[in-house]
Amino acid sequence: MPKVKKQSDLISIIVPVYKIEDYLDRCVQSILSQTYRNLEIILVDDGSPDSCGHLCDDYAKQDKRIKVIHKKNGGLSSARNAGLDICKGKYILFIDSDDYVKPEIVEVLYDNLIETQSDISICDYIIFSDKSESYNSYQKKKFTVSGDKKFDYINPCASHNYCGVSTVQWNKLFKAHIFKTLRFTEGKVNEDEFIVQDEFDQANKISYILEPLYYYYQRPDSIIHQLSIDRLDVVDAWGVKIDFYQHKNLTEYLLPLKEQKLIFLIDFVGHYYHRLKKDSAARKKINSCIEANRALAKELLKSPISHKTKLKIYLLLHSKPLLNLLFRLLKPQSAFARSVD
Repeated sequence: MPKVKKQSDLISIIVPVYKIEDYLDRCVQSILSQTYRNLEIILVDDGSPDSCGHLCDDYAKQDKRIKVIHKKNGGLSSARNAGLDICKGKYILFIDSDDYVKPEIVEVLYDNLIETQSDISICDYIIFSDKSESYNSYQKKKFTVSGDKKFDYINPCASHNYCGVSTVQWNKLFKAHIFKTLRFTEGKVNEDEFIVQDEFDQANKISYILEPLYYYYQRPDSIIHQLSIDRLDVVDAWGVKIDFYQHKNLTEYLLPLKEQKLIFLIDFVGHYYHRLKKDSAARKKINSCIEANRALAKELLKSPISHKTKLKIYLLLHSKPLLNLLFRLLKPQSAFARSVD
């Protein structure tokens, strides 16, 4: 194990906890093993119906750095917000309770943030399941960004592959001032997509040190692997992004984001409309979402995007069953489809 160092700045680690009793000890032990020792560890029991709440209390008895919040179930964003409301650290790190981290993650992110005088320090992660692991590869592994260029790294329009590592919350050390006025949008899935542009906007400089220090566990029963009409929250999130860039007059991001917003909606309807035929509430939400984005769809039909995408947009507006049939015949594999099927 790396040599332990004690630093003076308090760092708050916020861990939402819900129905993960089989994984919680792995997560907590990885936090307690950090080489950076001056930690405030906030375990937020989000009304978990299993033994997680009792386990959290037991951990708090074992280590005085651990604080426990017990609250009514409100979802991941609600749990993170509860932690933000009481944390006292100069810096903040989020860790999901079914994941775990390397012993040096806090120290590396902290040292990098201090060295570069940044407001957010970002590391890489390893995606793993019970059957496999996958690793990212990057053109650059250590660099800083500032000004409007920092937004390149959370959008699909630039010629790099940093979007995924930039968007997620749990591989970042934040200066606490980032959350002075920000909180996570509650009641939504894909909550990271709603807030990340505002976090980057609050930062003068963002530093990347892309060592794989975080282990991101993909459970087969996690939200991202389930077919749920709530996944359409992504469309709302991209709407928030579009409004943000319009307000900032950063017009170069708008067309790619508008296209991605419609492509997600097209993918959802194309892959799963037939599987939701008996769910009237889901069908109603799909129809409502399409109507809310009809003007955008018509705008894109007049824009310089591919003919294939225009055909799919046309079918989305005029024949959802035909769009669904087209996808079933051609079986196009979007990343979203692979995550659910």
